[in-house]
Amino acid sequence: MQLTYRQFWWKWILHNAVGDIFGMALAASVAVSYHYLAGTPENFVQGTIYVLVMLLSAALQGAVLGTMQCLVLKIKYTTLKMSEWLGGTIAAMLLCWSLGILPSLLNKPAELTKTATENIGQTENFDADSLKQVFKAIPSKNLDVQEVSLWWVVVLAILSGVVVGSLCGFFQWLTLRKHSIGATNWIIANALARTVAMVWIFLAATLPDATTPIPLIVGMGAAGAILSGLSFAVISGWFITFMPLMDESIGDENAEEEVEVN
Repeated sequence: MQLTYRQFWWKWILHNAVGDIFGMALAASVAVSYHYLAGTPENFVQGTIYVLVMLLSAALQGAVLGTMQCLVLKIKYTTLKMSEWLGGTIAAMLLCWSLGILPSLLNKPAELTKTATENIGQTENFDADSLKQVFKAIPSKNLDVQEVSLWWVVVLAILSGVVVGSLCGFFQWLTLRKHSIGATNWIIANALARTVAMVWIFLAATLPDATTPIPLIVGMGAAGAILSGLSFAVISGWFITFMPLMDESIGDENAEEEVEVN
């Protein structure tokens, strides 16, 4: 199949944006639906099920994104195996999601713990039922979250993007290095692309407040997801388009004539 660099880039942008947006939407739907139906895990069994559902969400996101990416990559890297690419992408998503959900299972809010400890110290004949009542009796004001500076949101988004992007890039690099002499750049590409994508996601999630109308919250969330997917697709696509094959270079980056990218 013969494509110009521009055609290959646009093909990647389309497939990758669809894969990224739809993958995130599918994973979020599963995670949110489970949380809505089951609530917050309160014991070991519920916590285990919660983790398994979150990992299923991660696997779904990785499978959708990896499949859409591979459909384009095989045009250029004809010997690339979809099973290897999917395996790396899913593994990266599983690790990233694990890093995100474990802290929420292992830690309690400091204010919640402090208040509960104070109440426990004042309780006689303390038992498991009393413990539940202690936490239920904690005033909601103790759980208020202080407003986070927009700059901190951006910093956290950048850090998250670098970590997630680097992990995804590394796991996919394990496969891509067999087909491209510039495969190491793919780790950099993912880190940069995912950082920009995360900024959009974090902003869409933190800018709304309690007074923001629900339709506007939904609209901002959708806009954030779309901008995130497109940003990641455009940046990563630029790198992969001009990444040379293992046995030959695909030529001058500025060429517009038809070239055989595979």
